[in-house]
Amino acid sequence: MTYRGWTVCLLAAPLALAAACSDDTTTDVGQDHVGTDADAEAQVDVEDVEDLPPDVEVEEVVEDAADVVETTDVPCSRNEDCDDGLFCNGTETCESGVCRTGADPCDDGIDCTVDSCVEELARCNHVGDDEACQDGLFCNGTETCELATGCQAGTRPDCRDTSACTIDSCVEDRGGCVHDPRDLDRDTYVTSGSFGGEDCGGDDCNDSDASVHPGVPEVCDDVRDNDCDTVADFADPECRPANDTCAGALLLEEGVSVNSSTNGTVADYSTPCGSSSYADVVFAIEVTEVIDVIVTVTSRGGTLYADFERTPCGGGSSVSLQCTSGTAITLRRNHLDPGTYYVIVKASTATDFSISYATDGPTPIPANDTCAGAFDIDPSAGAITGTLLDTSNHYVPGCSGSYTYNDVFYRLVLTEPHKITITAQMTPSTYSTYVSLMTECGNVGSEIACASGSTATITRNFLDAGTYYIAVDANASTPFTLSVRLEPPIYPPANDRCSGAINISGGGLFLGTLLDTYRDYPPSCSTTTTLSDVVYYLTLSEPHDVAVSVWPVGASTTYVAAMRTTCESGATEIGCRSGNPAQFTRRSLDAGTYYIIVSGPTTSGNQFLLQVTVSPPTPVPPGDTCGTAVDISAGGTFAGSTVGTSDDYVPSCGSTAAYVDSVYRFTLATPQDVTLDLTSSAPTSYLDLRSGACGGGSALRCSSGAAPGIFYRSVPAGDYWVLVDTSVETSYTLTAAFGPPTTPCDGAVPINVDYSSSSTYTFTYSGTTSGRPADFTPTSCVSGTGPDMVFRMVLPARSAVAVVSTTTDFDGALYMRSDCMNASSQVDCDDDCGGTRASCLPSTRSSPTDTTTLTLEAGTYYIIQDAYSTGFGSFTLNVTATEL
Repeated sequence: MTYRGWTVCLLAAPLALAAACSDDTTTDVGQDHVGTDADAEAQVDVEDVEDLPPDVEVEEVVEDAADVVETTDVPCSRNEDCDDGLFCNGTETCESGVCRTGADPCDDGIDCTVDSCVEELARCNHVGDDEACQDGLFCNGTETCELATGCQAGTRPDCRDTSACTIDSCVEDRGGCVHDPRDLDRDTYVTSGSFGGEDCGGDDCNDSDASVHPGVPEVCDDVRDNDCDTVADFADPECRPANDTCAGALLLEEGVSVNSSTNGTVADYSTPCGSSSYADVVFAIEVTEVIDVIVTVTSRGGTLYADFERTPCGGGSSVSLQCTSGTAITLRRNHLDPGTYYVIVKASTATDFSISYATDGPTPIPANDTCAGAFDIDPSAGAITGTLLDTSNHYVPGCSGSYTYNDVFYRLVLTEPHKITITAQMTPSTYSTYVSLMTECGNVGSEIACASGSTATITRNFLDAGTYYIAVDANASTPFTLSVRLEPPIYPPANDRCSGAINISGGGLFLGTLLDTYRDYPPSCSTTTTLSDVVYYLTLSEPHDVAVSVWPVGASTTYVAAMRTTCESGATEIGCRSGNPAQFTRRSLDAGTYYIIVSGPTTSGNQFLLQVTVSPPTPVPPGDTCGTAVDISAGGTFAGSTVGTSDDYVPSCGSTAAYVDSVYRFTLATPQDVTLDLTSSAPTSYLDLRSGACGGGSALRCSSGAAPGIFYRSVPAGDYWVLVDTSVETSYTLTAAFGPPTTPCDGAVPINVDYSSSSTYTFTYSGTTSGRPADFTPTSCVSGTGPDMVFRMVLPARSAVAVVSTTTDFDGALYMRSDCMNASSQVDCDDDCGGTRASCLPSTRSSPTDTTTLTLEAGTYYIIQDAYSTGFGSFTLNVTATEL
């Protein structure tokens, strides 16, 4: 309480004090006299103490006076003897025979009230003083004084503003309300998100995690962008070892073991062993003199793939000296010339390993590494041994596809016809063993037979007298055994060779067999290297149409029929068809001699019927060749037909498809987007777009299927031609459209996530990448260079996202970016998710039914459907987003 401007009355024992405190009338007070109403009252008026010394407070005077008069030393026998008749100085009491002053009747014990007493009314007054409660702080509000309870806390100030991009608070040391940029995780970095349409403009890509912001080290395996540079995990250059590429190859020292890992690396190079999608690291070895080099690679986990290469590094099969796989790999190359050599180590998963090398020798290279040093074979000597160690690749067998392995050569001279059996087997055995028989060493065009397998075997019932060459190839630089066995010949039918071709000039129906025949003249549309062939010929004295059909007799079997103008030359082929039956028609053939080659299996008992029909000539349909190509430069819909057309050209995406075809052409004066669509009743058709002169040029886009289509973006000005190939003669419709050039992201399929009705949003899309451009390439997980399709996903809020793609006819790949055209903004990438027909994001999912999700901030993301390697086809994309 506080006393202000009112009189405090005191019972004064000392007469001097009593005199000082008297009313207007002075009363004598004796030792035995008890003061009453006026004569015993002493008073101190606060207003009368103005003359106090400056260092003495009024309150001290009042307090001291109260101490003095606590007892009056006035004798009494009862309380009434002490009552002075005043209210405001309290009720006096008699205690131990002495009068005591009364307690203040108006003291309410509340510090913030001003207490006063009105004697005339015998009443107390209490007035609240808010100023007495103020603590001098702004952020806890303005305090107030309540009469019953005293000082009360104030209401905190409302510091909210209208921006969602600020954190509003009250900070006393900063003067009150402050509006700091949005930084919920208090890592001092402002969020990069947008809220209510307002872009906060910061650079913190995850404002709910204080460990994520610019400047922190990238964590390489947590599926998030820790340093907010738009690339996560191993896509971030920060996570990649320096020797991830040839440019940073780690130089090895002889005899010094180095610990390394594929962790944090990406797939940079293709090698003869190991997928091109496997991550790799590179090491260099400097050779200063001719020497043998032995490289040892030891895994501390899974399978490794190691390729020993000569310069230039990363050149793949063309520079590979030896490539092998395992957990304990030894690569040895003898007689290496001085120079720089490289070892590329790949793994399908992050794998630790050690690598070292030693030297020896030098050991001489086998002379029969090349045709010039081919060893002579004496069949009577039995099996011989050889080795592919230190050899190189000089020959690609016709049955090996594009694989280029080390090889050696042998020469065999026959003075008379024989049946021959050739067998090659590596030690230890490997399925990728090849043995080839040819008439000209190193010339695959002269190859008579080729076989592969863990025990590669060639059998020819008849091999004429002459000089032949044998090549042994394998994917291992190890020893092998080669055996050549000669037996009496089994002579083939006369028409096994062109010199014995059967004359069918009059046309008709002919029964034939391929038993004991050989693969001498393989047709262009043959899909296998195991078929043999026989030859027929017909001579036309004037132009005619010729129809050829081949049917199996008995068992259902596929045959191939082809027509040439020169028997031994495949380059003169003017018609080829594979099927059951195999049939084609050539219209208006000029006078001359034509050869019909029938190719098929040599199974005992298999026979075929060849029907040849010669009829009067009919006109060749428009567009059958480049000379009559139809101009579609104006765009539109064009009705066409392959009925009566010939097989003149091979589509770039169907090298084994020998279908009837038609040709179109167009010219672009300025760059344009080109869209082509084909519909027909043919089971399979090809639509092929090429640049340059008709019949040649470069393949741009090619699509196949029941209704193939092509979309090519920003085609430069120039001349182009279109090939329509159908599996059967049929009518069709070709639609051509030309429009202004666009960017790869312009046509992105929208995925506008909407949480207005539910916290979970789903999206499903089914389509095909066939005929689409190959606009994008992922930075990791797969070397996708095939056609692709992009989706634009907009998240209105922080979300948990899962993306699953399933394919039906190709090995798909799936990846996500935060910036459509910026490959380094890749968020995640996946090739196989529980199998080659599914891809998932996040890539940590083990199967499409896994429940793992990606946590993404609000914003725009791009999902790209791609493929492993150059694959394409139908797919279904499912996206699930849940608001967090």
